[in-house]
Order: sequence, then structure tokens, then C-alpha cells
Amino acid sequence: MFPPVGYHVRLRQANEGLIVVKPYTVVRSLNNEGNSSSESIVELLIKHYPDGGMTSILRKLLIGDTIEMSSYEGTFDVHRIDACETLILVAAGTGLTPMMRILNYAISQINIGKNINVFLLFFNKTAKDILCREKLDTTSKQY
Repeated sequence: MFPPVGYHVRLRQANEGLIVVKPYTVVRSLNNEGNSSSESIVELLIKHYPDGGMTSILRKLLIGDTIEMSSYEGTFDVHRIDACETLILVAAGTGLTPMMRILNYAISQINIGKNINVFLLFFNKTAKDILCREKLDTTSKQY
């Protein structure tokens, strides 16, 4: 059940008598898209917010606990990128998560010889807030 690029899943969990539902974009590690050996694994990149309804629930989960996850949802057509000569991705904070798989797809196209110039403009309040900084730096140097 690996969602297409640009799609998301919804996590659902009861918390103090209330049902909390929150959408999260499925991500993979940079340059690890399409690894068939892990098709049953869904990776989410989630930043904990102290007052976050869902992130506080997730932070308290223990190994063996369960949480409901929807099927994937979305309408993004990744093949629109195929016609791009220049792709500019703009993200701030956790808004990076939808861009990660789009970036991976663009890199996969570059790796098969397509000529795409890719730019990621990523905004954060402070340098320590930069998600996946090491991976982004490595990818930037490589491509």
C-alpha cells in the first residue's frame, strides 16, 4: 500500500475521549524511493509540537501500540514533472515532507538522463529547525 508521490494518509486515534485525525505525507529517505523490499513500510516524518493533538499522542506510543491509518488520498500527478525543465519547490518547516518525494522523483528522472534543474527553497525559523539537514546537504552537493 505505498501511496503515490504527493499523496497522504490520515492517522486516527482516541485521546481523552476525543477522536483526533490528522493527515501526514508519506516520505522516504532521500534517494530511497521505490525500494520494493520495504513496500509494506510507511515512513512519516513528524515533528513533535508540545501542544499538538496528534503529535502528543504519537510521542506517547510504545512499541506494540497501534494507531489507525487510512488508505492514501490525493490528486497530485507526479508525471506533470516530466515536462519540466526547471522545478522550483518551496517549503517551510514541516511543509518539507510533501516535497521530499517530489524531490526524489525529480532526482530519479535526472539519474535516467532527463535534464531537469531542481531548486528547493526551504524556510525555517532557525538553523536547528531544518528537518533532514544532513540528507538535504548531501543531496544538494551530489546533484
